[in-house]
Amino acid sequence: MEFLPLIVLVLVWYFVAKYFKNKGRGKIVRHLAGFVVGFVGLVIAAVMVAPNKAETPTKTETTQQAVESTPTKEEVVTPQSEQVEKAESAQTESQVTEKTVEQLEVTEEVKEEPKTEAEKPEQTLDLDVKKFSSRIGRALKNAQSPYKMTKNPKITDGEVNDVVNYMFTERFGLIITLDKKTHKVKSMMTVVTPSPTNTDENILMVLSNSAVLSAFEGDNEIKTLGKKIMELTMSVMTEYSEKHQDVSKTIIWNGKKYGVSASKYTGIISSANFAD
Repeated sequence: MEFLPLIVLVLVWYFVAKYFKNKGRGKIVRHLAGFVVGFVGLVIAAVMVAPNKAETPTKTETTQQAVESTPTKEEVVTPQSEQVEKAESAQTESQVTEKTVEQLEVTEEVKEEPKTEAEKPEQTLDLDVKKFSSRIGRALKNAQSPYKMTKNPKITDGEVNDVVNYMFTERFGLIITLDKKTHKVKSMMTVVTPSPTNTDENILMVLSNSAVLSAFEGDNEIKTLGKKIMELTMSVMTEYSEKHQDVSKTIIWNGKKYGVSASKYTGIISSANFAD
């Protein structure tokens, strides 16, 4: 039973590659597809064979800040005689009056306005949602994906940012975050829910997901960044199948951060945004 996942990987890889070969696909595409399907079969077989592990609850840390207060001190002066007290009182009032007048004069002459720090502008792509949607459509076409991206997606108003929610299928969706003022693209997130029975659909979703994320970098990035995202996805899925717990990994590419996470509750979530 220990070697069952490896046997499933090899067999599924062989038959899927042969299947795509009969359809006239290129060598890279059919072997990549064979590897992805075989890997999904390996994960399922590994889950069936390996014992379930209890989830370890996360620990939260709380911090408290102590507020120090400094008590004020009052000085009490006891005069030796009534005359001394009256003299000191008159002198003090005179000094206070003179200082008050001087302060008022200085305040009237010089009035400085409080300095305000300029707000740091939000980083965005120099694209609105329509242009970005067209770029995603081109990336999917270059990847020979059957999924299509609408050219005029619906924008939903939000309190801080506006968003676009788009579903390619019921198992493959996309969320685009837009700057509230400029409506330029700030970030994006994809959600892939693997099918327990349809391996062909799983292959297409994983490949198409890499193409969609590569569009955040630019056109024709499927062979460079798309490949990196595919490798990151495979690494996350491998670790998830071994540890049976949530896994999340990120990479930095040209000042942008791309992440992939796997969870039994949410499936595969990928993101693209600007690095801090």
